[in-house]
Amino acid sequence: MKDQALPSQAPATRIMNARNLSSLVDYEELRHFDLFSNFTNDELQILLRGIVYKTYQYGRILFIQGGERRGSFWC
Repeated sequence: MKDQALPSQAPATRIMNARNLSSLVDYEELRHFDLFSNFTNDELQILLRGIVYKTYQYGRILFIQGGERRGSFWC
């Protein structure tokens, strides 16, 4: 049986980063922030491919780990 995400849980999307490694990016979570709110998930994937390696949330802070330079920043 296939796992189904609960309505409150946005599914994360696996993308290929610049080094062709699978990475986990939660575009629905990114879209809650004004900077990304006007983009669709497909547009965010194209925009951030190779730049964002992983997103994760801790409390009200969304952490975005960079890809190529391995830098990290948060929103």
